Amino acid sequence: MRVKGRARSARSRTRPAETHTYTENVLSYFWSFWLNDAEAPVGACAAQFEQGDRVLFFPVCDELCSGAEPTPLEIEVPAAANLNEAVSASVKQYSKKGEPSPAARATIAWPGGSTRTDPQGHATVSFGVAGVTEVRVTGAEAGPPAVRTETSICVHDGNDGTCGTQAPAQTSNTPKPPGELAKAPYRGPFAVISRMTDVIDGHVYSRRSAPRLLDGKVIAHTGVTSASLELRRSYRGRCWAFDGVVAEFRRARCGHGSFFVVAHGASFSYLLPAALGPGRYVLDSEATDSAGNHTRLARGTTRIVFYVR
Repeated sequence: MRVKGRARSARSRTRPAETHTYTENVLSYFWSFWLNDAEAPVGACAAQFEQGDRVLFFPVCDELCSGAEPTPLEIEVPAAANLNEAVSASVKQYSKKGEPSPAARATIAWPGGSTRTDPQGHATVSFGVAGVTEVRVTGAEAGPPAVRTETSICVHDGNDGTCGTQAPAQTSNTPKPPGELAKAPYRGPFAVISRMTDVIDGHVYSRRSAPRLLDGKVIAHTGVTSASLELRRSYRGRCWAFDGVVAEFRRARCGHGSFFVVAHGASFSYLLPAALGPGRYVLDSEATDSAGNHTRLARGTTRIVFYVR
């Protein structure tokens, strides 16, 4: 499940990312389809999309479940911030008709800190570590149910050449200090790293406990432009590859598959449409940053091999 955001000038907007635990009858859940911050009047197959539309799917329960249906949150923070600089964040919650309202007492969390919004949905945040930082938002404990969301902000240490800043020019007769980091977009080894967070390499799952949610994180020196997955299955000498366009496995040559994009930021999440059948699975992840760096396949991080019995 992912959202393709419509960029705002010098602002970083929401990318919803949800992990769901079904607390009641799983057969009562269905996918709620939202288009441009409002519940769509038609199904996804009948909708007419335009470039830049914001699309969101999230599971809700029908009348057999108790409680109100959740509605999406949205957070806005600057696209970049200086190290330890106090910057403003704003959190909204949308009604089914697309009407935004301040999300009071929503929790904003990031590595190393957290805070809550005021009654107008505003908060002040700061970051103590340079690099692309993930910011996650959840609703207030006593407030209306909300779909958790996240975004990322690029944190720079002054004019260090990252996050769109311009590093000071070096004159030809001034030697660079030993060990100084490159100021141009970093292109060395391990410029961008991707890893799965829940699927365990080498693990044997039962069919009941086999993973359906494929999620992970990306760490990069510059902004992450895309994250993709490739999933292959082999069983009793036959092979299949997951097709991200039609969202199903198709017969394929053994060892062959194709990547499909699942996110455009520092974290990714994809919910498989059905439980995995028995077999051996190879799950590859690939990420690209704004400097053109790509991840490398490495067993245990960008390549996970697991089994379903």
